Amino acid sequence: MTVPRGAVGSAHSPAADAHVTGGQAGAVQGLGASNSGGPALSPQSSVPSPQSSAPDTLSALLRQERASFGYAFEGVAHSWRTQRHLRIHAGIALVCVALGLWLRLGPAEWAALVAMIALVTAMEMLNTVVEVVVDMFSPAYHPGAKVAKDVAAGAVLISAGGAVLVGVFIFGPRLLALLR
Repeated sequence: MTVPRGAVGSAHSPAADAHVTGGQAGAVQGLGASNSGGPALSPQSSVPSPQSSAPDTLSALLRQERASFGYAFEGVAHSWRTQRHLRIHAGIALVCVALGLWLRLGPAEWAALVAMIALVTAMEMLNTVVEVVVDMFSPAYHPGAKVAKDVAAGAVLISAGGAVLVGVFIFGPRLLALLR
């Protein structure tokens, strides 16, 4: 069974679709095929059903993959529009890239810099996911919801702190050498 995007149980269903089934705490009604093209899931289980949603032709596979990338870009665009800290991190990343070009970083330094930019960006987006999901399932204050949000924010802080240290190791010696 393939569930259209936005329908109950789809990978990107609206908050209204997140109804918990009676007697099965945590189970979401109407689970369907994942947007990654994986096997369909039965409504009551996370075990793949015998029916597979695998595409029959190469063109169907390519259409499905193009749609998956489209959904991913929608997520990036949503994060960009709604998350101020993501835009701040992007600005800092641009400054670091410009500084790296000016200082003519080597391949290993570029690899570390790009890895840190990707890590902080991904962590910021995962923090957004946690916040949205917690708000969906816990609209009123709950201590557990606070912990989930705080831990996700802490993960962003840790990754950003690690990125700052990597930046100090990469840029510090080169900038000090220029000042001498």
